[in-house]
Order: sequence, then C-alpha cells, then structure tokens
Amino acid sequence: MRDLIIRMATENLTWGSRRIQGELLKLGRRVGRTTIRRILREVRGPYRPSASWRSFLRSQAEGIWSCDVFTVTTVAFRQLYVMVIIAHAIRELRQVAATDSPTTQWCIQVMREAAPFGVCPKFLIHDNDARFGDHFDRAVRHMGIRPISTPFGAPLANAICERVIGTLRREVLDHMLIWNARHLFRTLRQARRWYNEARPHQALGQQTPHGYTPPEEPAPPSEVVSIPVLGGLHHEYKPRAA
Repeated sequence: MRDLIIRMATENLTWGSRRIQGELLKLGRRVGRTTIRRILREVRGPYRPSASWRSFLRSQAEGIWSCDVFTVTTVAFRQLYVMVIIAHAIRELRQVAATDSPTTQWCIQVMREAAPFGVCPKFLIHDNDARFGDHFDRAVRHMGIRPISTPFGAPLANAICERVIGTLRREVLDHMLIWNARHLFRTLRQARRWYNEARPHQALGQQTPHGYTPPEEPAPPSEVVSIPVLGGLHHEYKPRAA
C-alpha cells in the first residue's frame, strides 16, 4: 500500500491526501488521510512545489535569475556574508560578492554589477530576507526586472539558488580556512570562473555554463595536462598544447 501511495504522489504533483484517498477508494482500498499525509511528508518534504510553479520555472527559464545571501565564518570566528546571483537557463553564476555589512544598498549594488545596462532578466526570485524588502524591489523594478518573493515556509521555491550555494560550500568553502573578507572575495572570484567555465553540470548535459567544444580526436592520456584550480582543491584537464 505504501508503495502505491508513493507512486501516486510522485506521478501526480498536484494531488493532496484527499485526492489520493479518493483514488485508493476507487481501487477498493481504505486508507486514512493521516496515514497518507505522513507518507506525503516523507516523499515530498514539508513543502511541495506546485505544478504551476514548476511550469513557470521551465517555461520562463531564459528570463529568470535568482539570488540569495549566506554566511561564511572566518578562522577568527568573524561572520562574513556572501550574495550569489544565478541565471536559471544556463546555470551561469552571474555574480558572487562578499561583505561584513550586508545592507540593502549593498545588495542593490551587487545586482547592478550582475546586470549591466541592457543585460538583465525578466524575473528575479529572492526570499523574504529583510535585505530584499521594498527598497530592494523598487531598485530592481527600476532596472526593468520584476522581483518575485518566495512564499513563506517554502525553502524549495528558490531551489536552484540554494543548490549553487550548496555547491560552493561542499566543493569550495568547506575545504578552506577563510582569513578575512579580502581572502573570501578572492576565493569566490576564482570559484565563479571555475563554476562557469570548467565545472560540468548534470542539468546541462555535462556542459559548462559558458560551454565548451570537445576535440574531434580525443588526446591520449599522456597528452592530458592538469591545471590546479583554487589552490589545487580542484583541477582542470586539457590536451597538451601543440
């Protein structure tokens, strides 16, 4: 029975516990809504993105950016703040910036640097952080962008941005001791180049956001050179120059 409920929940994103209960009754199976809701929470988590939201993200991906702010602790236990902005369609990390004073004005300036004149998305998704309040939204609208705040209690509504933050943590920042804001900024600048130009992405069919053209003839292993990135934490692999 549990497997059947999970199957219905995953195949029908808009179905809730009552709808699944009714479908089970059609099959001659009586299951309480409390039991169904418990299984749904296990399968979908506390928040279930609606089919309409998923459709919006897919259909408008070319015109969607999203942003968020997260914290990094230095070796002296000082709290620094990082703002990331990512373009959904090609997963390009448009901007990464760090500061010890994350004011709304600072967030606006980071957004302006990510979207120079004539290069901006149609929509910008952000959460309900106080830094992304009315003043931030007015500045974004002035740039010709429509801001969209995620619903309260819906952490997965900005999942693509959360995913890139997780990547930066797991693959870069968790393996480094950050000394100060300057060191963090330098690290993030290198991480952004590596993320956009060298790191393959599953969502892009193992392409990079900036793309690459594989050689017509694969180089023999002895002719492949490794280039250290981020102090040797990662490496890029390229054919040896002729």
